[in-house]
Amino acid sequence: MAEARVLVVTASHGRKTGSVSNRPAVLELIYGISAPQPAVRENSADAVTDVVRHLPDQDAVLLARLLVRISVTEPDLNCRESQLHALAELAQWHELPPDVLHPLASIQGEAVGSEIEYLDYLLGHVR
Repeated sequence: MAEARVLVVTASHGRKTGSVSNRPAVLELIYGISAPQPAVRENSADAVTDVVRHLPDQDAVLLARLLVRISVTEPDLNCRESQLHALAELAQWHELPPDVLHPLASIQGEAVGSEIEYLDYLLGHVR
């Protein structure tokens, strides 16, 4: 069975640094997105946007499912904004099933600032 491969892109220089297994990076993102510390959750959601184009579809859907579950109960507004931004990027680059995004409707009335735009975009994929 072939191992999934992606190109790693450095955030500071945008250079390709080589082909490596994607699984450890995805597992690290999963851990960070679900971490108890708000700063770790926020940074991990931001990190999704750095690799979104290089993710296999199945990993993108997995991360989207987690981000949705976390964002609908997220108490920290900075984290939630980062989570919704990451979801919008995932939806732009990958085909996300509507049932993955549908739970976001439960927080649409609470949205502030850029969250409103992200939710409108994301829920547009559900309708």
